[in-house]
Amino acid sequence: MKIRIRQNYRVEVFPEEPFYKEKDPEKLHQRMMRDLEILKASIERHCDIGDACTSYDSEEQCSFCGIRWEIDKETKEPACCNAAIDEFQKENPGATLENKEVE
Repeated sequence: MKIRIRQNYRVEVFPEEPFYKEKDPEKLHQRMMRDLEILKASIERHCDIGDACTSYDSEEQCSFCGIRWEIDKETKEPACCNAAIDEFQKENPGATLENKEVE
C-alpha cells in the first residue's frame, strides 16, 4: 500500500522583482542577492529553528528577443529570432553550436 512521506519542509519568500527598475540583468541579480542576504540575516537573527539559505532559478534567454534560448536541432543555430542567428553566423562562420563551447 502507498503512503505519502512529507519532507524538506521550508518557508519560501518571493521578493518583488518589479520593485527594481534595473534593466541590466547582472545588476538586477546583484541587487536581488544583496537583498536576499539581508533578509536571510534578519531571519537568522530572529528565528533559531533551522537554517536559512538563498537560492534562485535561472533560465537562458536570447539577448535580442528575450525568448527562452533554444537551439534548432537541424541547423544547430539559435531557434528564436533572425538577429540571434545572424550574430551566431557572424561569430562562427561555418561552425555549429555543437562544436563551440557555450558559456
